[in-house]
Amino acid sequence: TPVSEDTMFQAASLTKVVSTYAFLKLVDEGKLDLDTPLWDYYQSPRIAGSAEAKTITARMVLNHTTGLPNWATSPGAEDSALVPQWTPGSKFGYSGDASFLLQQVVEHMENKNFANILDTEVFRPFNMEHSSLVFREADIPLMTVGHNENGEPGKLSEFRRGNDAYTLLTSADDYTKFIQRAIISGEGLSPEVHQKWLQDSSDANQTPPSPADPFISWGLGIGLEDSDLGPAVWHWGDNGSRRAFFIAFPERKESVAMFWNSSNGQKSAEDLLQLFLGKGDFHSTEWVNGNPE
Repeated sequence: TPVSEDTMFQAASLTKVVSTYAFLKLVDEGKLDLDTPLWDYYQSPRIAGSAEAKTITARMVLNHTTGLPNWATSPGAEDSALVPQWTPGSKFGYSGDASFLLQQVVEHMENKNFANILDTEVFRPFNMEHSSLVFREADIPLMTVGHNENGEPGKLSEFRRGNDAYTLLTSADDYTKFIQRAIISGEGLSPEVHQKWLQDSSDANQTPPSPADPFISWGLGIGLEDSDLGPAVWHWGDNGSRRAFFIAFPERKESVAMFWNSSNGQKSAEDLLQLFLGKGDFHSTEWVNGNPE
């Protein structure tokens, strides 16, 4: 099936970057403080059994220092207990469940479904007509199916419950609107909060260490890279047979967004970056290779 500008792909963990923008708007509005324990906003049963989990803040969620596992049980489980594997705030450890916990806190605070929050705060303002956190019947003709390593197609995914960590469906054109207007230009955010979004917040060092570690750090919900082409922001996504990656250079106002309906897709990322941006070392792609979701 030919791909068009409107073709919708799974964004996988690129969802987290869009979600972060919505969270930061709440920070701007004074509704959410980055350093107040989430427990103070909502006594989630998921962290009720852990004194350390009750100290987790939004900043720790966004810079991935909560100590929580990527997924305690299965992705999107609503009631799995969350217990930090180390003292929250002490070191980097990527966690989708931490992101989902923050979503649940915000849904409780706002008394709104997070899919509706993103629609109101992100998709409509940026004219992202082919983007949704949940499955919509009308999108079926535009949606892709994933393919495994042998090129065999799978089934159409129907995310009925939106998850801020991985269920975004979007087009490359829509996501580029978001990158250019939200990430690069800071539209809809105060200059102070926009700056915090893209500043170092954790070191993102991997275990075991990666040769890319010295060049990579984490902002708030977004990866940062010390690149040959200048300071870069980026993220990757891995939903198995759906992969995604973007990188942007705020000083140059350049960005590249890539979506694949194949588990082999990420392998082409560096070649595509060099095609669009020129020769150079893209440490983020090396970092991703050592940190599969």
